[in-house]
Amino acid sequence: MHVTSLAETLADLHVSTIVWIVVLLSIVRLLLIGRVSPMSRITRELVEAAIIALVLVFMIIQPLAAKSFYIPSGSMIPSLKEDDHIFVNKFLFRVEKPKDGEVVVFNAPDVALKVAQEPPAPNGNPTFYIKRLMGTPGDTIEVVGGYVTIGSRTLSHEDLRQLFSLQDSDHQHVKIVDNGVMVYNDGWTHYTSDELAVKNGTPGAKVVFHPGYVIRNNVKLDEPYTAEDPDYSLKIIDGKSVRFDPDSADAEVNGLSPTFSELNDIQNKKSEPLLPGEAFVMGDNRNDSNDSTCWGPLDIKRMVGNACFIFYPFDRIQTIR
Repeated sequence: MHVTSLAETLADLHVSTIVWIVVLLSIVRLLLIGRVSPMSRITRELVEAAIIALVLVFMIIQPLAAKSFYIPSGSMIPSLKEDDHIFVNKFLFRVEKPKDGEVVVFNAPDVALKVAQEPPAPNGNPTFYIKRLMGTPGDTIEVVGGYVTIGSRTLSHEDLRQLFSLQDSDHQHVKIVDNGVMVYNDGWTHYTSDELAVKNGTPGAKVVFHPGYVIRNNVKLDEPYTAEDPDYSLKIIDGKSVRFDPDSADAEVNGLSPTFSELNDIQNKKSEPLLPGEAFVMGDNRNDSNDSTCWGPLDIKRMVGNACFIFYPFDRIQTIR
């Protein structure tokens, strides 16, 4: 069995399975009591150590303090990559409130699975997501979508992807910054206004960059950890996420299309603070993440803990910031 498959299998063992393993090992230990051969003594000591380790890890440490998870998708690129294995501190949230900017693991709400058209986990088990905590109760969150103008033409992120022939499936990214466009294709390349005008087939045209960004409590956030700046605009109205698509000007409210009257109402409102018990989470891969921008604020009680560090693959061992 591959190391990653073994780690996932061990991490997901149910408590009832551990109990049965401990019972079987206890029976083996009882059968070995009284036997005096060196092999019997060594075997009994190994069985006793295994029992202690299983009880300690799976019945004390994992339920109360820490748990391992693996990353199945690219929604947290570049901070976390597919197949990264991480440790999550489950104890911290028992003594401290979650803080803005932390990377958190949570039990995904049903609406998140519905938006992603993802089936529930088998046997009633929870489905865990990992995102960055962007807002806690009382915080006001707003997102401003990025775009570029070249002459009279306005280019969205999707337009830029087509211009550079980028493939989302290969995690090729385009990030609008103050002085150009950053394109990731096995490494970052910076394109200036002159270079972008030539790439667009309009050399000499005036180019203006409008990077997307997140605003928390009227403060524009500096987020070097993101794969791209956001390609959508968003505000929170009546406890729901109202997301605007820059290409079509369509809006979604918690992933659903609003009525005409609802659309008129929300367009004239400002973003409102998160309610008590609510949090707002976003993936670092801003334009390819199923998060609060798609299905709304998250119930804080669903949070499992904060992600501490990557422990596998070995060349990826590092703390998570």
